[in-house]
Amino acid sequence: MRVIRRALSTLRLDQNLLRHRIYREVFGMPLATNWREFLLGQAERLQDDLPSVAEITEAAKERWILPRAARLPGYESWDDADLEEMFASFLA
Repeated sequence: MRVIRRALSTLRLDQNLLRHRIYREVFGMPLATNWREFLLGQAERLQDDLPSVAEITEAAKERWILPRAARLPGYESWDDADLEEMFASFLA
């Protein structure tokens, strides 16, 4: 959570994005081989070996999206009003 909060701050995004009322919907995956050393302050720069958008999409789909959809099918009944209510504070 600290890393996400710091990233939001660095990107000049409202840290209230973390308060989205959906539990465990912020996921992460390493995007560089030296991610741990970078986050611990042991490396100044991330190595430029980022996965492709397709690889990230596939990893997210397999690891989080499909299993979550199978366990919690309630999203199927969401409509535009539900989504607008969920993100109203960020759209203002």
